[in-house]
Amino acid sequence: MLKKGKIYILIAAIVTVAVVIVALQYTKRNPPHIREMKKFQELLREDGMAFTTEEAQVFVRELMPLVEKSTGKEFIQTPEVVLVDRKGLQWPLVRDLLPQLRIFIKDMSENQLVQVATRRVNSMAPFLLGKYGMEDKILYLLPGNFLPLLKLSKINERHAKSIIKLIIAHELTHALQDQEVDLWKKCKNVNGPEESEALEAAMEGHAVFVQEQVAKQLGLDDTAIEYSRLLVGGTITHKDATMEMVRKKSSARFEQIYLGGKRFIEYYYNKGGNKRVWNILKAPPVETSMISNPEAYSPVRKKKFDYAKTLEGLDKYFGKGNWSVRNTEITKLQLRSSYVNMEANKRDENISKITHAQALIVKNIQNFSKGKVVIMTLKSDKDCHKLISDLEVMALNNIEKMKNSTMQKIEAFVIRDFVGIEADISRKLTATAKPAQGKSYTYVLIRSCRGNVLVQVTSNNLHISDEKIRAISEKVFNRYNEMKEQQEG
Repeated sequence: MLKKGKIYILIAAIVTVAVVIVALQYTKRNPPHIREMKKFQELLREDGMAFTTEEAQVFVRELMPLVEKSTGKEFIQTPEVVLVDRKGLQWPLVRDLLPQLRIFIKDMSENQLVQVATRRVNSMAPFLLGKYGMEDKILYLLPGNFLPLLKLSKINERHAKSIIKLIIAHELTHALQDQEVDLWKKCKNVNGPEESEALEAAMEGHAVFVQEQVAKQLGLDDTAIEYSRLLVGGTITHKDATMEMVRKKSSARFEQIYLGGKRFIEYYYNKGGNKRVWNILKAPPVETSMISNPEAYSPVRKKKFDYAKTLEGLDKYFGKGNWSVRNTEITKLQLRSSYVNMEANKRDENISKITHAQALIVKNIQNFSKGKVVIMTLKSDKDCHKLISDLEVMALNNIEKMKNSTMQKIEAFVIRDFVGIEADISRKLTATAKPAQGKSYTYVLIRSCRGNVLVQVTSNNLHISDEKIRAISEKVFNRYNEMKEQQEG
């Protein structure tokens, strides 16, 4: 068994997906570093064929018995292997993303969801090395991405063969999972974002766990140690504070999915071996909190309060425009990523007190303005007050870190009491962001607590009055109380 933290290049590559996607998208919208971005994109250009179809098939035949030994299961048939370029992977990956997007984004048409999936796939494609297709049962490999990613990560090409094997072992594990538990069916039948991410963490964690066992059988432990520095996108840090904060937030989620999932699987493997693990995968956890706290595992779905109804229709308060609207649950993993710059023990304590978080997100795709309304319920009113206090400390620390950012400057940053709303505590944060290129914009955030309920209204590059913010907050508080009384009655 490898020591803690000695994970492989696949995880680093997948983590890099989220890290760099966000960074590049941000840079495109605020392009002070065009030269740097073009250089980065040039490094990512598809380059040569690191291996052939025949070589990949040889690797698959070599690795299948090792995966079988590590999992205690046998393949019914050899998975089909297809080598593709980025364009060739587009539709298979879009098709596999759609079930999850339908769960996370319920307010879009099918055509809009396909467009969202396509944009994500195009952003991800330069960073993917392998992908098991859940619908078509094909193991896709991208040989044109291997050499660019090795160069980007400053890894000697002599390690390419070992990396390729680890990638294939990981994807073969997904193929075996699909054979045993039907991944496609499970992904389509999850009940909301929390359950979707818990399923993802369990399956990816299992693939990482098996990948480690295969690496050990291949004698690649030293290689794994060398690649451990790539964990969580470690090679793609940014000198600019703004970009680094984006990177850190994005990589945090992937660390939780892959490493957190691996620790979850490892916990039950140590308790009951592969038999216990497969029982878990057949009845996976339904909440992401179970991933970080394996003892709390349960496959039983709990009846949930319909928080989405407390936020329905509030997009009208943000005015007329070409809005994209989402009403979605905020998962515990997403909260951990959002609070990544909070002191670790405070972050864990605060998140453990949050019983639910729901967000209505409105975006204007023409001018990148954004509004958000969030309702959170906590275990007590004291927990609500503490969360606001710790979030304000985190904000102050973030502002301090961003003083030397060349991408954008934060000015007129103020936190003060927000009056005129019935609440135990209500606070308003305002700031002006000045990108290196482009127009300045205002950022406004109001958090109000009434008992154990927190309502947050955010305005980014919008001009929404305090009166409307009070109206939104009051509407959410009242709706929640009315729905709670009806449910209890």
